[in-house]
Amino acid sequence: MLLDLARAGHDTAARAAEAASELHEGHALLEADDAPGIRRCAALLDLARALRLSGAPAAGTLAVLERAAGRAVDDVQRLSCRTEQARAHADARSWPEADDAYAAAVALTGRHSPRRCELLAEWGESLLARAETAGEGGSVEIVGRAEAVLREAFAVSPGRSPLRARTQLMLGRALVLRFGRQGFLPDLYESCHLLEQAVRQAPDGLTRAEAWLALGTARLTLAEHSATMPVADAASAFETAAKEARRRSADDEPGSVTAARALHRHGVALERMGMPGAALAAYRDARREWLALTGRLAEVPWPEVQATRESVARLGGP
Repeated sequence: MLLDLARAGHDTAARAAEAASELHEGHALLEADDAPGIRRCAALLDLARALRLSGAPAAGTLAVLERAAGRAVDDVQRLSCRTEQARAHADARSWPEADDAYAAAVALTGRHSPRRCELLAEWGESLLARAETAGEGGSVEIVGRAEAVLREAFAVSPGRSPLRARTQLMLGRALVLRFGRQGFLPDLYESCHLLEQAVRQAPDGLTRAEAWLALGTARLTLAEHSATMPVADAASAFETAAKEARRRSADDEPGSVTAARALHRHGVALERMGMPGAALAAYRDARREWLALTGRLAEVPWPEVQATRESVARLGGP
């Protein structure tokens, strides 16, 4: 129960630490009773999950998972061990080890199974986050691997699965990144196509807002390199992204990173359209979103916050 509550995000670290203490005692009892390996492996897996969610050092979590792997009796348990190892390595930012563990986990899944799609999407999201964080000077190889993993995830995703739109969204973003590294224009056309599908198929408002934001970014990049894409189409996508994100945040805590990013990029597009007054209004709206986020001590990307402030000042606004 405590582990389930921690997974659900209810006071995660504290509940996970409490669960880890109880699971450690429970596993000791199973060992004393010489319980079957399948039960001892399951207990160790739960213990490892609790340790990871509690923020315990990765070395301890990985040691528990090594023991769990030694107790695994079938591919289902071996798959769980590999998946948890990948997550523990990723939390520790041990990227080569995380990638090896994800690859080993994927190899244990059925060729067209939902679990394979879920794992590939999780791995691809990790690769994509690393590529985006690295910026323009990042490795071409990591972008290429993210694109390849996400493309396979999309290929095996069930047509009606909520994960399909999410996978389209991430693959579209990866293609924009790859264009930035390699300049292959068809990547941008494919990205726009995938992101338009993601907008239509998004199962919830948050995914839809992120898809509109990514579509605006892809369109704006394409407009810089091809006359076939009007900047106004990018501006429209950013405006819709902001509306979707704000609609969701209205029912939640104030401020939205997605809305702030969309509003700032809307301002960029409006400037390129020769509309500085409208751009200034968009930048001010973005600044208000950032202020709402920082006002409740939410984590924000400070370089983006600063870019919005500078854009307001540059256009002469208070």
